[in-house]
Amino acid sequence: MLYELIFDYWDEDDPNKDDTIFIAVYSSYELAERGRKKFAKQPRFKGKEEALEIWEYEVNDKGWPEGFRQGLYEYFVAQLTDDLIMKKIDDNDVRIKLDDGTNKYYIFEGEVEFYAVSGRIILLKSEKTGKFYCIDPDHKTKKIRIETKDKEEFSAYLKQNYGMDSCAWTEIEQYVLKKDLPGWC
Repeated sequence: MLYELIFDYWDEDDPNKDDTIFIAVYSSYELAERGRKKFAKQPRFKGKEEALEIWEYEVNDKGWPEGFRQGLYEYFVAQLTDDLIMKKIDDNDVRIKLDDGTNKYYIFEGEVEFYAVSGRIILLKSEKTGKFYCIDPDHKTKKIRIETKDKEEFSAYLKQNYGMDSCAWTEIEQYVLKKDLPGWC
């Protein structure tokens, strides 16, 4: 067996701080654990020790049977407006964050696969749950203006309140290419 020490840090508040580094390969778990403890003291990793991971591989086994890996991938992130960011936080859920310079908080968290933006209005839909959402981040009392499983009700609401007859849905991708690194495996 081989034991690979990697640093795989994901910053939910600022995707620009995400960081992945392949540090070392060890011949035993004990040596890898010693390496993890040693690297945890380095300034780059201090306070982020949980992102130092040890991955176990069997020697002479096919690690990536699908072939060479062509890049690093991260969960989908989209800048919806100047101060609204949508990020896929796991395989099923997304968060939409309002960052107005003074407050940083989530205005939506849930399972959706499609989104649309019209001005500052964010529309979401989930084929898995059958729900439609209309989010108005500027509304003072309630950010989610409507949540429904009824497509006609949703369409009527958009027409009546925002003058929208239709929208172009964009699929929320599972992952996006973070950085191209051809030829490594």
